Amino acid sequence: MEETYTFSRALYLMRYGGKFVSLNGNTAERFYVQDNTLFRSIKTNGEWDYGWKCNGLPDSYIMGSWVEVKD
Repeated sequence: MEETYTFSRALYLMRYGGKFVSLNGNTAERFYVQDNTLFRSIKTNGEWDYGWKCNGLPDSYIMGSWVEVKD
């Protein structure tokens, strides 16, 4: 069983731990923090794209369960 995190804890892990996390175990999408900015990246054909800045997240993302992406 994977450990899940609140958005607050996931953001802390991304910002200070350099971790990649996904929402609700979605293995084709990950979020990360770089230079104090939140980015979203999608896996296409087995490769991660460069990522897009997240300017805002819906409530469902903030209230969701987050897991660390390990790959």
